[in-house]
Amino acid sequence: MEKKMEKTNRNEIIEIDLIRLIKALWSKLWVLILAAVLCGAGAFAFAFSSGAASTMGARLLEGAGLAITIPCMVILANEFPAGTYARVSSIFLCCGGLGSILAAKPLAAAASAAGWRGALLFCSALLVAALVLTWIFVKDPEKGVSAKQTESRG
Repeated sequence: MEKKMEKTNRNEIIEIDLIRLIKALWSKLWVLILAAVLCGAGAFAFAFSSGAASTMGARLLEGAGLAITIPCMVILANEFPAGTYARVSSIFLCCGGLGSILAAKPLAAAASAAGWRGALLFCSALLVAALVLTWIFVKDPEKGVSAKQTESRG
């Protein structure tokens, strides 16, 4: 009986590289779309949240969508040579910070005009528009061809 308990109580640790999993399951376009959907759903849910649990759930969705920054950095690392990667990733992160700064005043104005819930609903609508534009205009690069390969050839 003791031997049987030993088998059932044994913990096995399974490690999953989420970035590899995402890259294996979806194309780069799908990762962007999934992130936008999570952020949009989180903002929409946050606008209608009424208690602590629903607010935390909405923020969790938003955070999961914003976590796309990490896979994007890996995509950039895979697409650009080492000499270019530092510059490209710096521009990528700088644009995100600059966007936050530039969005503060219009978001404050929207919150004054329509309340914070209305402002979040408006942001959700903008995110849906960006999602549709991404779906239409962003295409995955051909398999096997990256900027690293193109730059090393030319």
